[in-house]
Amino acid sequence: MLADKLRAGAGKPAPTFISSASADSGGTSVTSLNINKPAGTIDNDLMLLVVVADAGAGGGNYTLPAGWTEVYDSGSNDAMVVGYKTASSEGSSYTINYSNTHPLSGHIITYRSAEWEATGTGNRQNNTLPLSGITVSTSNSVVIAALGTREPSTSFSSANFSLVVGDSDANGPSVAFHSYTNPPIGSLATQTFTASPPSSLRGILVLIK
Repeated sequence: MLADKLRAGAGKPAPTFISSASADSGGTSVTSLNINKPAGTIDNDLMLLVVVADAGAGGGNYTLPAGWTEVYDSGSNDAMVVGYKTASSEGSSYTINYSNTHPLSGHIITYRSAEWEATGTGNRQNNTLPLSGITVSTSNSVVIAALGTREPSTSFSSANFSLVVGDSDANGPSVAFHSYTNPPIGSLATQTFTASPPSSLRGILVLIK
């Protein structure tokens, strides 16, 4: 019985959010974006990154800095990249390169006592966005939603998720991380996100434990 509980995560502390760092190009078309390391990040912390472009069908692809693992690169229409890195002797900032020229916005968030677990299925849809593809294997996990749109001044919401960090000002694309702490073990039901004001939006769920 004890072994079963430990396998389900009962003996592991929950991932703890430490801080975030954000950047945008101020509405100017650029080919790269530099984001600072979140304050308080130490070795073995887990960092997650999201960048969104004000891009239509032309879109573009991203190149993450050395040491980052890319888990999603949508390529076009609200072009988004998501990645993660376990901190180890980090510098002060990270430069994300982009293969086209568009306004860019992005965030990095840091969690402690956390490791990467799984990536859901990316999706893009107008106004409301269903996201799925996550199976929770342990208690004390956290589901992270990376969300974005090419539109400025846009925020996102969902019943089970709380905002971690967001950029919804008038300077270029809107982008956010939301989190759902300690979801039930098993296949996670589809989670629906809404954009306000209504717009196209893109996103993906990821799981950390």
